[in-house]
Amino acid sequence: MLEVHDLRVAYNRVIRVLEGISFAVPKGKAVTLLGANGSGKSTTVKAISGMLRSDNGAIVTGKVVLEGEDVTRQGASRMVRRGVIHVMEGRFVFPDLTVKENLLMGAYSIKDRSSITEDLGRWLDFFPVLGARTNTQAGYLSGGEQQMLAIARALMAHPRLVLMDEPSMGLSPILVQEVFGVISDIQKTHQLTFLLVEQNVRMALKVADYGYVIERGFIRLEGTAEELRQNKHLQDFYLGISENENHI
Repeated sequence: MLEVHDLRVAYNRVIRVLEGISFAVPKGKAVTLLGANGSGKSTTVKAISGMLRSDNGAIVTGKVVLEGEDVTRQGASRMVRRGVIHVMEGRFVFPDLTVKENLLMGAYSIKDRSSITEDLGRWLDFFPVLGARTNTQAGYLSGGEQQMLAIARALMAHPRLVLMDEPSMGLSPILVQEVFGVISDIQKTHQLTFLLVEQNVRMALKVADYGYVIERGFIRLEGTAEELRQNKHLQDFYLGISENENHI
């Protein structure tokens, strides 16, 4: 579904963030990009979704291919129309709009307007916590509820590929478990394609089929979720697992 070839990003021709990374996201699978803060994970998904532009100082080279078509030079609005939906770090719900209004904003690119009501009912049923607060302003939701709203809003756009940036950010451990459970259920039930950027390595590897580890703009490791869970480097530097507790 998605292929990234030799992707490089620099800001103002000086600050180099990505040093030529390549990876793939197969259709219907969940792939995760792992790494510490500042490693280049968020920059990667912004480059894919078309959010990085030369007029804001970003220089992007390499190639992004979506289902066989080069989409490297396409902006964010065109990527949305192609079904690439970016759920950004920090959720970015519309706080003054209700839950329902936020969800309808997610469907603005849908041409078949008759399907929107059906979609709205489907995702409110899937997220019962949102269904119970349809007329509540999003600014009054908890962090976990806002994250679920951001996910549901993305699903209203009929995505082919969902880019998720740090869904665990700012959430309590219990809410992190709940949000990742929802992501896993959606991916498996609807066979959606996910690219998940995450610092919470344990949770990401529970959801993902395959993963890549980015360090300082380079991909240092890759493998299936199980292979990465068992990798000594990942255990030492990201999972904090000693030799006597080699499990997650």
